[in-house]
Amino acid sequence: MPDSLTIADAANWYRASVPLIAGASASRPDYAEPFPYAWSLKSRLRLAGALALYDQEAVDEFLRAFPLPTQHEMLLAAFAASAEGGDFHGAALATLLTVCESERKAFPGTVGECIGLELWDGKKYWVMTEDGWAAKP
Repeated sequence: MPDSLTIADAANWYRASVPLIAGASASRPDYAEPFPYAWSLKSRLRLAGALALYDQEAVDEFLRAFPLPTQHEMLLAAFAASAEGGDFHGAALATLLTVCESERKAFPGTVGECIGLELWDGKKYWVMTEDGWAAKP
């Protein structure tokens, strides 16, 4: 729904949705090549995440955090990286369906929740990690 998510919620939704593209692509046997269909789905998911933001001024920031190269750019990069005779379409699809490290760390949570943040609860120190709050050693 438009204007219904914080940037952290939209980022979490997008990260959770990207891996589901593989199943959607597999269920469409009428597509000879799954990469263009999967790219189209990822493009639409990215746009839906951006349009769902409460703060429409954050759309550019959201789109920059989750870049999507063109199909042509992705296929060229996969071709250049593949061994001669390798399956570069499959490599491009695998890259497309992967949430990279910078995307995993984008918009980690609510305001104040950032990796490395320390908190004293009166008994011990806690630190925010990628997996949530942990007792500081």
